[in-house]
Amino acid sequence: MEGVRWWMGCQPHIRVLRGVVRSSVENREVEASLHKCVSLYMADIHEHSVLEDEKVLHTISGGSVTAIEASFMWLGGWRPSCAMMLVYSLMGVQLRDEIRSFGLGTEKLVRSEAVLSDKQIVNLRNVQNRARGEEKKLSKKLASIQMLVSDQDVLAAVMLESSPDRTKRTDLKTVLKPRMSRLKKLLIQADQLRLQTLHQLFSVLSPVQVAHCAIAAFELAFSMHALGLSDDSRSHTSSLVSYAKPLPPRLPTRNPLGHDSLKQAVCVHPDESNLARESANMWCH
Repeated sequence: MEGVRWWMGCQPHIRVLRGVVRSSVENREVEASLHKCVSLYMADIHEHSVLEDEKVLHTISGGSVTAIEASFMWLGGWRPSCAMMLVYSLMGVQLRDEIRSFGLGTEKLVRSEAVLSDKQIVNLRNVQNRARGEEKKLSKKLASIQMLVSDQDVLAAVMLESSPDRTKRTDLKTVLKPRMSRLKKLLIQADQLRLQTLHQLFSVLSPVQVAHCAIAAFELAFSMHALGLSDDSRSHTSSLVSYAKPLPPRLPTRNPLGHDSLKQAVCVHPDESNLARESANMWCH
């Protein structure tokens, strides 16, 4: 799925899920569509395990996503503990809407998929605590790898790059390669934690509840991506306009090489801030 987000490939299966959950069909049909989405995700994870080191950096840093998506990423993907937050939030929104409909007399209040049992709540809390614990461990490993970018081997390679003696030069990329390999292992471990969290959610929630969560997760990912594309496009356009905008002329009124012309050209331009004027005056006097 090179060049395509895995969840974009889920789009037709999400459409099927929407129709399935509305029609109250058997769980087997729900599970079939869910497994197709999970299979696409597992294929994406497998691609991470065979990436070259340079492409691993691209994945971890969010190079293939928009700026807003990259800002909320954790080790190249979604944070596992956030999956539980999505479950709690979705169930709360659904239950609130059902209570509102009951209050308006438009629907009867019956046993809802939005209601989590006591056992489910306890199990979800355990899954969340376990995910948070593993996230902390991986985040600490990431911090230790990031600190290695300024260790003695890296600094020595940087300082020797300009050495006139070619025999003493050390390729910086070669020095960083072991650190890149460790980042790749960390990405694989983070992907495994994400996959484990999904399997645990499958075991705690009913198929219909998982389907509702999958639909909500897809809509969230799609909306964030669309918003990011819009913001990135607007930012890019703004930077191009700013770059192309001509600067106002600053023509001296006297001898171009004289002191007075320099003072007029630098000190009295109407667009300068007060701080810039004071700084220019200091140099001109």
